[in-house]
Amino acid sequence: AVAITGDLCKKIGSPAEYSDMIKVVSRFKMPIYATPGNHDIMYRDHFGAEGKKLRTSPTERKAKLERFRKALKLKKLRFSRKMGGHLLVFLPNDDPKGKHLVTLSTATLNFLKETLKKNPDVPTIVFCHAPLAGSYVKPRKLGFYNANAQPHAKISAILKKNPQVFLWVSGHLHIAPSSPEYDNKANKVGKVTVIHTPAITPSSSWMRVLDLSPARAKVRTYNAKTGKYVKKLDRVFKHKVNKDKKDEDEKQDDKDKEIDSDKDDDNAADDNIAIEPEDDDMEEGEADIGEDDPTVDYGSDDDANDSDNEADSDEEVDSAGDQNSSTDASSAAENAKEVIKDLIRVITDFLKGIWNGILKILKV
Repeated sequence: AVAITGDLCKKIGSPAEYSDMIKVVSRFKMPIYATPGNHDIMYRDHFGAEGKKLRTSPTERKAKLERFRKALKLKKLRFSRKMGGHLLVFLPNDDPKGKHLVTLSTATLNFLKETLKKNPDVPTIVFCHAPLAGSYVKPRKLGFYNANAQPHAKISAILKKNPQVFLWVSGHLHIAPSSPEYDNKANKVGKVTVIHTPAITPSSSWMRVLDLSPARAKVRTYNAKTGKYVKKLDRVFKHKVNKDKKDEDEKQDDKDKEIDSDKDDDNAADDNIAIEPEDDDMEEGEADIGEDDPTVDYGSDDDANDSDNEADSDEEVDSAGDQNSSTDASSAAENAKEVIKDLIRVITDFLKGIWNGILKILKV
């Protein structure tokens, strides 16, 4: 199957962009499992003055989510599949009043809780447009809340209660194989490793390939331009299984080694290739879509403005629709920790800014 982590549309998700996207995905001869990104559902179908993106209203966003569902021929936007001894869970960016670029609705959070509760012993991989907070090294221009899946504290609390989740696959930040953040210890948040997927562009076509079996998940990096894997970027995650299944996996690994040995010369060259440098704009998920970016016109739509004014944070928006979770003591404690972490992060960035300013003045 093909899993796509969002932003199939280039800019605003207009009918014309969806038409182009459908032409491309229709070429696949295998099932497509996709989650919407901000470019697919967050903006109106036309640009504003000076080419600014215009935020949609909650009603328009719901319509765009349905447009996405139909275009990808999905029965539902939130769903799960069992494949290769694993549970795959797909989470949409579907909060119609979400203030940030990727916000999961209360219904989607509840779906995640219930799905994991029903499958406590199945190794689980989650697919979502944005990554988990803390799964990369350098701060993003998008800002903490727009760069990560929200509400981050509630997502973190769910994952901590469900240790069977070991991978979180995301796009959004477009971290490429040339980046030290692509295969980094920082990718692991708690017990969950975030697999960042690069953007597919005319000049760069890197893909993550997940080879799944009951005993392990093998994550590989494939260069579609050369038709080769980069072996040094392989990651293997092993699971506790019975001996028969483990033997089957070892046989498969032996076959993989035989195939790889036949291509040793090619792979050796591929391992040392000069990987295309990252395009900073692409890596940042396109900086001009940030919540506080002046190039984005959030529109004058009453619903959209009401949505922004109703709450200053994603946690507040969510708590209005989920009173039960707000009374959970452990979640409250977790939220408090996250607030403290965010405060420390803001203060640190502020001090760094002052220090850099001093250095510029002194021309150091």
